[in-house]
Amino acid sequence: MRFRIAGWLRNHRHVLLIVPLVVIAITWPTFPRIFDSDEFWLHVRHHDKWLRIWDAWHVEKALAGHAELYYTDFIFHPQGTSLAFYAMVVPHALLMIALETIISADDAYNLLFLLILCFNAFSGYALIGHLIKDKWISLFGAVVFAAATPFPSGQTAPDIITIGTLPLTIHFIHRFVSERRLRFAALAGLCAGITAFVGVYVFAIGLMTVGIFVLMKALSFWRQRAFWSGLLVLVSVCGLTSVLRFYPMLRDHADLAQAVESYQGRTRSNDVLEHFVLRNNPLTGHLFGAPLVAYDDSDRSEIRQEYKDAYLGYINLFLIGCAFLLRPRRRLLPWIVILLFFAALRLGSYLTFNGIHYTDIALPDRLLKDAFPALFGNIGRPQYYQIGVVMPLAALSAFGLAALLRSKPARSRRLVALLCIVVVCIEFNTPRIGQTLYPQSTAFIAWLQREPEDEIKLIHLPLGVGQVSHYYYLQTVADYPHANGLSSRLKAKAFRYIEGNWLLRAWYDSRSVHCLPHSRPQITQALEQLLGDGFTHVVFHNWIYGDFLIGHTFWQVPTAYHDEFVSVYRLNDLRYICEHTGTSDSAASHSDLSILARTPWVLPGKGSSILSFHPSDSIDADRFAYYSALFSEWESLLHLYVEDGELVTQNSGDGYMDISALQNNNQVIYITYDGGDSHAMPGSHYAVEGFDLCQRETHEGGSIIESYVRRDFSCALIASDSPFQVQYDNGAMLNNLLVQSDSDTLEIQLMWIALPDEAHSVSLQVFDAAGDKALGQDSVIGHITLDRQRIDVSSLPPGDYRVKLILYNFETGAIVSGTVSEDGARFDRELTTAMMERF
Repeated sequence: MRFRIAGWLRNHRHVLLIVPLVVIAITWPTFPRIFDSDEFWLHVRHHDKWLRIWDAWHVEKALAGHAELYYTDFIFHPQGTSLAFYAMVVPHALLMIALETIISADDAYNLLFLLILCFNAFSGYALIGHLIKDKWISLFGAVVFAAATPFPSGQTAPDIITIGTLPLTIHFIHRFVSERRLRFAALAGLCAGITAFVGVYVFAIGLMTVGIFVLMKALSFWRQRAFWSGLLVLVSVCGLTSVLRFYPMLRDHADLAQAVESYQGRTRSNDVLEHFVLRNNPLTGHLFGAPLVAYDDSDRSEIRQEYKDAYLGYINLFLIGCAFLLRPRRRLLPWIVILLFFAALRLGSYLTFNGIHYTDIALPDRLLKDAFPALFGNIGRPQYYQIGVVMPLAALSAFGLAALLRSKPARSRRLVALLCIVVVCIEFNTPRIGQTLYPQSTAFIAWLQREPEDEIKLIHLPLGVGQVSHYYYLQTVADYPHANGLSSRLKAKAFRYIEGNWLLRAWYDSRSVHCLPHSRPQITQALEQLLGDGFTHVVFHNWIYGDFLIGHTFWQVPTAYHDEFVSVYRLNDLRYICEHTGTSDSAASHSDLSILARTPWVLPGKGSSILSFHPSDSIDADRFAYYSALFSEWESLLHLYVEDGELVTQNSGDGYMDISALQNNNQVIYITYDGGDSHAMPGSHYAVEGFDLCQRETHEGGSIIESYVRRDFSCALIASDSPFQVQYDNGAMLNNLLVQSDSDTLEIQLMWIALPDEAHSVSLQVFDAAGDKALGQDSVIGHITLDRQRIDVSSLPPGDYRVKLILYNFETGAIVSGTVSEDGARFDRELTTAMMERF
């Protein structure tokens, strides 16, 4: 046995030597960085790298009995979340655990990246060597398989690039068909089954590949009983192996339904030229990419196309043409079908060429999504189909090279194969930019470890951005549970705790939080919930991309720790928001806006904006950013000042750059100005044309605040001493409700200051004295402050009637319960709003 292994190594030493050199060359400078212990550097910028490092941390905890493999409460704490639908790469995690015993996490991750590509190449070599029986041509095919692995754009997540099990599966199927040994069918099933632990996308696309290959073979062998026996063994072994991965998904039918439907309905497209242009190649990118220019249809402006994700290589296309012309086409047919199938799916739902979208031309991806939504509707991005392109691309290229060199001597075949390998390395070379993590960015963890709390639980900000996955890595350093993460197809369920807490929801929606009159109860309640659930600190990462307006939440909150990368606040200190907002020296300037922020009847909402005429000079940029955050729940904030006799506008919000847009796109406008300022009033009458003045207050120093409502609505709706307020359990807040009726019409006006993201409807129902429903009307409500519903009641006979309102989710039909603020009365279904008498 020892001599047999030694002989095999001697015969294939060229592969063992050249493949690692090729991988090092096409991924440079990843290899030398492994030996650089002074810097934490990862070969890829994509945020999935942090998730894969977290995988190893979590699997190690599971092996030690300190965590469940398919569940965690370390993220989305304290609620926790299922990991059954999370893209955990178990083999990669186990290897990370082993390597981290001798080298650092970054070096282990980088080394595994190179080893994955080598594994892919060796697997491709085994398959192509069996097909062609020439070790140098097989080496060329192995290099194509490694180089064409879909990583040029930077997406090198192990669950996407660990595709070496695919050629091994086909290799064993091919050997079973040719040798009639059931053990090869079992090995093929085992290789396919363990792919489920690498990634569900690789597994699904691998099964498609196997299905096409077996179908093509069945055309020739369907009469042979041994063929079907082997196929049964393959399916049985694959099913028994993969069920260990899929059982956690199948046991919860509710989660499965939500996960399966999460990507359905999406239409995406990729440019045809991505198959032929690798823009970021340092040698060929400019040569082939420069002539290609795309234009946006709206303004014909030039767009730079980033062709980088699906490159096939010109040498490969040339060799495939040679194979088609010089080889028996029946032998090539399975590989051609597989290549064309996945290359077509890779283009997405509709045709795009050089940046121009032809949405009326449906491609196979859209047709298969419509025909088989349970499978193809759940492939989140067409890029994943590149997994299926690589193996037939390598096999057909090797067939073409073998056809060209069929009658050439061994020395020539070796030299030409080596030359082709060099060309592939040049064509597919894309330098790795990588990402450096500075040690100072994690220095706060050492400070947290000295805090007196027995248990530290964190809220990381900013929320709602891709870089939130970096917080996974921080957890591997210190083990601190945190309130956010990435949920992988179960977003609504995983984010339930965030959506149910007013503070977390505001931060997730990129809104700054300030203790204004309308929000004081919600902030207090949310803060007490977080403290009660054990959260101790808020960590704001200044260097991570996100909406930094939310950082103005902490404008006046004392910092417990601060450096150039993070600011850490003790959660208990957030009470400072309500105790000091608008009272310290930092908010004293431009007191009209500070007074307006503390005015109880000035309420936020979509379609409600603020116009400031005081003072007649600009607000400096930093302070205006603070006020923009302070009023982030309003649609827009405009401040006017006079410069050289002309009105100048300072703006926040989307789409309200001038007074005209403000006047046309709002239902409520709050105006604040200095009554003694001669420049305050110009333009104010124009801003509120079509509006009624509802309320005016004069404050100390002459600051005046006015509220205006569009004439479609009653002033009593926004300026009432005793508004009818309702707090719904889903976070919706009804601030007031008015019911008016005449002989023919019942009109209900609603003022919302908070609504959930999902579409909701209101059902207005009229009941007679006997309790029978007489009339009803349902209407979808938009994300606006004021709403008006009208019902024709002219057909109702005389009598007393009761008017009720129901709020329900438009998609699911789920009725929302709530509490009437005035007396604390609860209702589960309908809310009685008024009595009506018909004469």
